[in-house]
Amino acid sequence: MNRDKKQLGHLKMAEAYEDYIDHIIDQILKNMAELRRYFRQSQGEIIQVVQLVGERMVEYNYRGYRLNVKYLNEFMRVECGEILKQYMKLKRSDLF
Repeated sequence: MNRDKKQLGHLKMAEAYEDYIDHIIDQILKNMAELRRYFRQSQGEIIQVVQLVGERMVEYNYRGYRLNVKYLNEFMRVECGEILKQYMKLKRSDLF
């Protein structure tokens, strides 16, 4: 999102959009911290993350089980876009 934010400079309302994006980034970081805390409390531990061509492999322990999961990059891009849309539905009162 920071990379996207840099592309707004030529817009008349760039400052307003940048503030909106900053707020969304803050919300995402807070939610990520909560997820990490939950993961730690539920006996979870990420062992390694490996970026491969077209996919990402994650190896982790969760409640005594060692698991490997592969995520396709395209799937992650689409999912991230859908999650971002949910964050963008914030009410005006959430911004101030």
